[in-house]
Amino acid sequence: MTEQSTLRRRVIPLTLFPLLGLCAVLLFAALLISLRLEKTVADLIEQRAKLIASQVVEVTEGGLRFGISVVDQAPLKRKLESLMSSDNQLLKIRVIGDQGTPVFTAAQGRATSDLAWPTLRRALSYEPSTQSERYVRSWKEKSERHVLMQVRDAMGLTGAIVWVVYSNDSARATFTQTIDRLLVACMWMILVGALIFSLFVATIWYPWEEHINTHHSSSGTDSSALVESPIPGVSVDTVMKEISTAERALDAIEHKMRGAQP
Repeated sequence: MTEQSTLRRRVIPLTLFPLLGLCAVLLFAALLISLRLEKTVADLIEQRAKLIASQVVEVTEGGLRFGISVVDQAPLKRKLESLMSSDNQLLKIRVIGDQGTPVFTAAQGRATSDLAWPTLRRALSYEPSTQSERYVRSWKEKSERHVLMQVRDAMGLTGAIVWVVYSNDSARATFTQTIDRLLVACMWMILVGALIFSLFVATIWYPWEEHINTHHSSSGTDSSALVESPIPGVSVDTVMKEISTAERALDAIEHKMRGAQP
């Protein structure tokens, strides 16, 4: 059964290696898709936070153009409350005066991290090179997206700073949900692939196995017939004795023929 064992050793890798390759490809594709979706959602969150900050900046700058200080802008407070009520992922909006003192704050949900003074001071002291330039900084801290945006008065000077904190939980949730669904889909695809490969290998293996079994059966019968079926009524010893007798008789005849020659 050597040929059968050799064929089996060749068929097993033919089944396993494609399945392992399929698993690796599907899992890698699922990971890439999940990471890509997470990045896309994170970018949308950043754009959403910047949009909220720009809306607050627009209202604040509108009041400054009419000579209304940030502290006296009652519509600004209503704007913050309206934005907070319309988005449950928005954690905090804070308007900070030009001296670094908080003026208006609206917050909901969990407590957020504090704004470092060096970061705030850098935003307050930033001097734009052009009239249209504005200081904007965005960064991610833990599960939060932070956006700082500069408010400029009619003279182009820094009038306030808007600080927006937006929850980044939706990006994580999107990644988790996507990877879970893709893993389930990958498992089903792997099972289907295993079934297809098994059927494919079975169509190759069983005909070859039947062929090898038939070949060995026929060859085993012929060889045993040659070994185990002696000539009827004649043993090996008898044959050897008859051959020796015939050789001696031939030698005697040859000796006589030589003696009869003149």
